[in-house]
Amino acid sequence: MKYTRQNKIIELIGQYDIQTQGELANILNENGFKVTQATVSRDIKNLMLTKEIRNGKSCYTMPRSADNSSGDKLNKIMKDTILSVDSSENMIVVKTLNGCSGPAAEAIDMNS
Repeated sequence: MKYTRQNKIIELIGQYDIQTQGELANILNENGFKVTQATVSRDIKNLMLTKEIRNGKSCYTMPRSADNSSGDKLNKIMKDTILSVDSSENMIVVKTLNGCSGPAAEAIDMNS
């Protein structure tokens, strides 16, 4: 559930100019995730979200560059969510835990 929720957070901050943890919690609740502001705060810390100015507002966004700590986090996500990797000719198939394909894909993208 945590990875599914965090994947939704990544999606939401890409779609909306979210300024506060409370605003993010409300949107998550509207999308079926029963969360508190404290849960959102932990997710923001785990995802290492930053703020940037968009449309004159200070909004949450993904970090621009991956440093060692974010690389460690991404590696942990990959280890925790990827069940198997198979290949056939020029195609690679990555099997993940249910609901974890988004975070796993993000981790793969950030590590390549």
